[in-house]
Amino acid sequence: MPGLYIRTVDIKGDSPTKSVEVMRTHRGDVIVAKPNGWPWSQQERTNSSHRIVEVDITNSEADALTKPEFNILDTKQQYWTRGRRLDLDSVLITGKFKDYLADDTRATQIFEFTGNPALISSITETKQDADDYLAGI
Repeated sequence: MPGLYIRTVDIKGDSPTKSVEVMRTHRGDVIVAKPNGWPWSQQERTNSSHRIVEVDITNSEADALTKPEFNILDTKQQYWTRGRRLDLDSVLITGKFKDYLADDTRATQIFEFTGNPALISSITETKQDADDYLAGI
């Protein structure tokens, strides 16, 4: 059961340009995926802008959530630091998982998601093409 380190808040107010915004991580981005039993640091466990969620998905599925936007033809001017995100505002997120995401006290430092692992796939979104975003499309 990999652990996902997920950003839960956006950095506000200090992006001088859209291109800087594209290079940053955003709410719902999986910053890193680590194997079950990973010794998370105290800072990672208590950071109010991130959450650690252990979920029953494969390591390759977890790793795919940390990859940047694809630049297959090497023609893109810009691309997102993370090509996918978890929609943390999805109506599909309920109960204890929803409560954990909203709890800034970090009383529970690591949440073991025991619900249907298909939920993670259901709330995974591919971000808009960064070049289109920057062009205002």
